[in-house]
Amino acid sequence: MNIKKAFIPLLLVPVSGVMADHTPTHQLDEMVITTAHKSFPNTTKATPSIKITREDLAKQNAVSADDVLRGAPGVHTRRRFIGDTNAILSIRGSNMYQSGQNNVYVDGIPIHNHVQSRWDGAPKFNTIAPNSVDSTTVFYGPYSAEFMGGLGGTVEMRTALPDDFEMSMEAMGFIHESNLYGIEEILTGHKEYISAGNRFGDFSILGFYNHIENEGPWQQLDEIDYSSGTSGDSVTGAQFNQDETGTSVVLGGDNGIQNVISDLYEIKVGYDLTHDLRALFTLAFEDGEKESQSRTWLKDSSGNPYWGDGTTKANLNGNEWTPNKKSWGKYKLGGSATETKTLMYGFNLSGKLTEDWDIDTTASFYDNFKNQQVINNFSRNDPAYKTDKSGIIQDREVWWADYSLKLATQNFLGNDDIGFMAGYQFNHSFLDKDEWTSDNVELLEKTSKSDKNSNGGSTQTNSAFMQSDWEFAMGWNLLVGVRYDHWESLRGNSKDSEAVEDINKGRVSPKASLSFTPAEDWRLRYSFSKAHRFPTAEELFMTADTASGSVAASSNLSPESGLFHDFYVQHELDNGYARVSFFYNEMTNEIMYGTERQANNRTTNTMRNWDKTATIGADFIYDQDYLFDLPVGFNLNGTWLNKEVTANANDPTLVGKEWIRTPRWRANATMTYHATPEWDNSVMVQYRSKPYKDNNNSDTRSNRVYGAMTEYTVVNLNSNYRLAVGDDKTLKFSVGINNLLDEEYYDHQAYPSRTYFARIGLDI
Repeated sequence: MNIKKAFIPLLLVPVSGVMADHTPTHQLDEMVITTAHKSFPNTTKATPSIKITREDLAKQNAVSADDVLRGAPGVHTRRRFIGDTNAILSIRGSNMYQSGQNNVYVDGIPIHNHVQSRWDGAPKFNTIAPNSVDSTTVFYGPYSAEFMGGLGGTVEMRTALPDDFEMSMEAMGFIHESNLYGIEEILTGHKEYISAGNRFGDFSILGFYNHIENEGPWQQLDEIDYSSGTSGDSVTGAQFNQDETGTSVVLGGDNGIQNVISDLYEIKVGYDLTHDLRALFTLAFEDGEKESQSRTWLKDSSGNPYWGDGTTKANLNGNEWTPNKKSWGKYKLGGSATETKTLMYGFNLSGKLTEDWDIDTTASFYDNFKNQQVINNFSRNDPAYKTDKSGIIQDREVWWADYSLKLATQNFLGNDDIGFMAGYQFNHSFLDKDEWTSDNVELLEKTSKSDKNSNGGSTQTNSAFMQSDWEFAMGWNLLVGVRYDHWESLRGNSKDSEAVEDINKGRVSPKASLSFTPAEDWRLRYSFSKAHRFPTAEELFMTADTASGSVAASSNLSPESGLFHDFYVQHELDNGYARVSFFYNEMTNEIMYGTERQANNRTTNTMRNWDKTATIGADFIYDQDYLFDLPVGFNLNGTWLNKEVTANANDPTLVGKEWIRTPRWRANATMTYHATPEWDNSVMVQYRSKPYKDNNNSDTRSNRVYGAMTEYTVVNLNSNYRLAVGDDKTLKFSVGINNLLDEEYYDHQAYPSRTYFARIGLDI
């Protein structure tokens, strides 16, 4: 860990420090209560949003922080198994490989990935435990001047500090039935959580430990082309199938069970400078491991595992192909072990500076100071590994420092009808990858460096923003704002370690919104924004050549720019609300890879700007508890959108094609039966239509096969019971099933099959 980097937030904090019953939970009033933070004026009123409470989360089988967003309208996280660190996030028209278009904050600390944006660009959900989340707000679109980027949306998670002694303990187990491609496996995992906190005068402290250990199903298959013939060795166990494009392939193995371990330690210390002004310090450390070893499905004539040598053909049922244990068909499926260590800390000051002015400022630092992946060419399940331990060692250095300052008032220049907010934001992000060949991966020997796959770079952004809203007539509110971002790319090097010239660009983002409240229970609002997103270091510099194909970055990418419109109507209900929202976006220079297929299903993915895209869509939400005064809560939400390429000089044949990985329909329905005040039973149904994976929309097959993107309907059950066992002590029990109907569905890799959960906890 670089000590100089670690002091960046410490240098920033003093600058701001011297300025030193059944109640609806969805409403955003003039003041927002932010749990571990103090109150702050509502400066996000132009942005449609939904709020998820701790009570909502209790209705789910929540294991990791990404579960908090399960069932939110227009939101999807692709978590392939419990403990998956690549739970990439999509909101509205941003697809899963565009996580860079979305922001995620925890108590003001950014955990969205500042340096990567594709399959490994997921937010760092592993740095937060769901048990510690008190509330979550999802903002749709970039309509507030305070958020950088956020073209899809922004997620804000808040934790809480105790007012008295509190302690919580929980143990949870899960069993996953996997039967993909006839490979029957019972996979197990468990989670343990313990927290304790108290208040001592003006100090509040909370600490917790969260442990997850799990076995995930295989994530890659050995796919290879075959032809008619009977030469070579006769084998059994191969499966002849079709891939997502309909091409006939033979399947000979998988990359094995994914063994994951995560240990998260976190402490929060709050100090109340005054009754309305709080300083908050957060420190988190996460230690993670992931390991898998490939398995062959093939057996020789004697029934022994058959791996192949890359030259001898294998045959079955009149078909022949050439297995190669070192470099199988689409993927090199030897083995892989990854070790990560991450330190994250932040300082926040929030609350009232004076009677009229409020502050919310955060300095934070995220340092993934150890990120090493060791890839052995031959699986440890293969006897040949005993004599050949060669492979690849990859070391990554990832960190970012972030600072934000917001000052706001609801009484600007002595006028109660005018609110004002202004602020500043800074971010510096760093990504480097070094790859080495190794003659012995067990000893971590680094034999020779691969310049072709060693690259990286940095980006830096300085931003200023302001925003004002005016209650100019009874029930009417006008909001205007502007944001300026100055962005730089620094010290870039791409393929063959060639230096890339530094670049700097500036962009202005105006905002406007008009709302009308004709009655207390009705609200109408139209919002407009021009917004931008600048490329990440991965998109600019990270080039790689692997067994599955190649990825080519582009150092001359332009920033994404868009015009965003949203109009919604919301009606308040007893214990709930209903809302319909219509949105339309036009974007230029949207960043996404272009894919070309090669032999044996290898692909070439090139990062590029797409000239123009357009998105039209609508959200609907109906959320009400104690429906018709019955002990029943009901939430129904759905999103329809159509996103298309409207201009593309690079390949005009793609104009009119749907944007990849973006389904037309998403819908979620949750019903909760409050059997008693202590016992809740919930059922959740989630639906998604089939999105396209290929840019030309040629993958029309709906087959549920590895590599495809499929339509699905998934049903989840949860039952939780709370039992008072003494003064201020509560036992908690819950059981549940995810994917009750055992739906087989894919986003390239398979999602989990039917999974059983059981949990017991004690709150003191």
